[in-house]
Amino acid sequence: MKNLCGSPVDGDDFIFREGELSLIISALTEGNSVLLLGLRKLGKSSVLRETKRRLETESDAKCLLINMETMERPSDLFLAIISALPKSKKEQFKTYFARSRRIPSELRNTVIGWFTKGGFSGVSVELDKEVRDYWNPLSDAIDQLIETDVENRPILLLDELPLFLLNLLDRGYDASHMRLILGTLKSWREKGLAMACCGSINLDAVLDDKQVSKSVLGGLIRVELKPFSEAEIRELLSKVMKTRKWWRDHHADIVLEHVPDCIPYFHQLAAQYLRSQFPNEAGPSNDEVANVVREDVVRQITKAFLYQFDERIKASRYDPPVMRQSAKLLLNRLAKEPGDIVSEATALKWLKGMDVDGNALLSQLVMDEFLWENNQSQFQFSLEILRRWWLRRGDEL
Repeated sequence: MKNLCGSPVDGDDFIFREGELSLIISALTEGNSVLLLGLRKLGKSSVLRETKRRLETESDAKCLLINMETMERPSDLFLAIISALPKSKKEQFKTYFARSRRIPSELRNTVIGWFTKGGFSGVSVELDKEVRDYWNPLSDAIDQLIETDVENRPILLLDELPLFLLNLLDRGYDASHMRLILGTLKSWREKGLAMACCGSINLDAVLDDKQVSKSVLGGLIRVELKPFSEAEIRELLSKVMKTRKWWRDHHADIVLEHVPDCIPYFHQLAAQYLRSQFPNEAGPSNDEVANVVREDVVRQITKAFLYQFDERIKASRYDPPVMRQSAKLLLNRLAKEPGDIVSEATALKWLKGMDVDGNALLSQLVMDEFLWENNQSQFQFSLEILRRWWLRRGDEL
């Protein structure tokens, strides 16, 4: 059994996502493209990995799975794609560059140099200083790969696309570069390159924050991953705890009491801690299990997962200050609300007297995954563990 905690999985460790996986594979094989949505740690990266494994195992498809999390320059997109190409496609790319008269000589020499060195790891493009000096020629080269040899087009799987865009902003690139990248990806989709994109950050929220039109996401079929059911979490815990003979069904009750949300990562983390703390066959008492989950697991979830909500409430989209204050007021009230669910009318009543557009604020909190809205226009925290955390320290944020 692999260490499932936090890392993407595939093969036998991939469970409970057959419906979503079938939809994604069907869309990609028909030449369509997918935007995979869902809260962090629901397994979106695992879905991409399993998509690649099954497509390449069960058909002749070639998938280019690219982790964009550490990419920091616009040129990194091209470097990653070229690096992931099979040998035959690399040769096509190289030949196009060597023969094309439309490509600036400096760029041609740079790209041919990549191939001459036999690899692209660690390579950066000095022409990043003037992105458009190389962007169109490189994009045109990818176009050539798409438009020729149609039967053997690769499928592009982009993991952590939103983080890549935020990395660009952190390095001083502006929203125009986001538009350029997303517009190019859209162009490739329209020319027949099937792709699936996902990320641990809501892409819609990133675009809204930087006032980038969502038209750049045109042509993407949205597939949303939901949390596991409680029954699936219990089966998952049984699977990862099977090497501990002391594990019993009632131990899952203890874990779910302290970690009530059915997020796979949370319960994989709980299993990892319990396996580590109690390796012996005799096993722990119920109180000992509860203490590890309460003190170690919940603390780690807070550090590894909940911190992002600190960052989100401080983001520029909650400016001016009255917007941020109103968001905190609403979340503080909701965290204390019996039943943890309120109607839209009640939420807007709480905001009465605040100089904000209440409906826009509610939409933003849903977009940023603080809140979840049901089909009756009622709102509650997206996660119970988030509500408990906010209740403990909401007034401090």
